[in-house]
Amino acid sequence: MIKNYDDAKITYGQITDSLKALHNYDEELRHHAQRVSELNKDIESLDGQILSLNASIDKVKSSKEFSDYESLRRSLEQLSGEKTQIKNHIATQFTKISRPLSRYEYVSSDKDQKNLLVKLVEDPIDVLVSKNRDMIIVILENVRKGIISGSISVKDVEKSMDHITETVEMIDSFTRQVDEFKEKVRRIEDQMNQFDRTALNKFEKNLEKALHEKEECRQKIISFTNEADEIRSKIPSILDDIESKLRQFSSVQYTLVKPP
Repeated sequence: MIKNYDDAKITYGQITDSLKALHNYDEELRHHAQRVSELNKDIESLDGQILSLNASIDKVKSSKEFSDYESLRRSLEQLSGEKTQIKNHIATQFTKISRPLSRYEYVSSDKDQKNLLVKLVEDPIDVLVSKNRDMIIVILENVRKGIISGSISVKDVEKSMDHITETVEMIDSFTRQVDEFKEKVRRIEDQMNQFDRTALNKFEKNLEKALHEKEECRQKIISFTNEADEIRSKIPSILDDIESKLRQFSSVQYTLVKPP
């Protein structure tokens, strides 16, 4: 008798624990459903913002000012081909004297010349402008003197001297090409800067933010939905366990059904 009472008490406690677990699951499912509902409302609100922002962006982009800006931007992009052509032309010439130039870099004690020389060896188009013309010619003449004196060694002195003379004679042409190219770029950029991108940048930034927030909401909905499905998958086994324990108290077979 006492043993049966103790067993019944234990079983009752287990049933109570199972019912509490079901109650907790119900609370979690309600919370998940509420959050999904809230997130769907957030998405609906964000969709409205996205629609409005896209309309604002389209309005700006349909304006004559933006059309002119895009035309200038395309012109600027097309100049990259001209820049490459100038750069290759200059590089081809300076490659002929790259060895003596590099060696002059080590023997030169003039800091300004060395700094300019490094850039001249790496990318001549960046420094071949009118303001650097005189110093570049000084460097080339110093290289010539170094070859003559033997402080700068080269395989073919006569050939190297010819290349230096040739390069010196082309400096004015190079600087003119570079100056004209950079002036073209400057004029286009000045015209582009007349278009105020503040509003468009703001619209595009807000659109990017809204799209990011919408995606975050979608991912949260997926997460809550998966968690809810996992919770629901645990409920049948708990109900089966309660039914089994109830049969210990009565010969009546109970069937517990969890409401949807």
